[in-house]
Amino acid sequence: MRILRLLILLGIVVSGCSNAKEAYKSLGDLQQLHADLTTKYKEELSLNINNDKYLSISIINSKLNELPIEQKKQKAREIAVYAVGSYKNSNELETVSVGYVIHKSYIIINYTEAMEQYRFNVSELKNSDSNRAI
Repeated sequence: MRILRLLILLGIVVSGCSNAKEAYKSLGDLQQLHADLTTKYKEELSLNINNDKYLSISIINSKLNELPIEQKKQKAREIAVYAVGSYKNSNELETVSVGYVIHKSYIIINYTEAMEQYRFNVSELKNSDSNRAI
């Protein structure tokens, strides 16, 4: 299943890049960001990038879902700031979205429920006080 996801992701990245070398580098940079975020936040995460400009981070089946809305928004912003500071291609990004997701699998059925989603402008994240502390 994981190999299939990587192959699909690679196909998406390849379709948005001008050549295979660039696609391979982009995939590696995204995998590194995933590893950095997972290590720091100890959460199951899913990352997607569209057109090299829009980064989406899903926090899957997290206890953070139990937080009040305002705290979820603050945590989402913290994760977005960290992602922008860690991602090698952050200069190409326009927005980072962080969402809370519930995902369940039942034999052949996958159920996904998107909870709250927060979108941040990268220029605002780069200029924030919390980004300077990282």
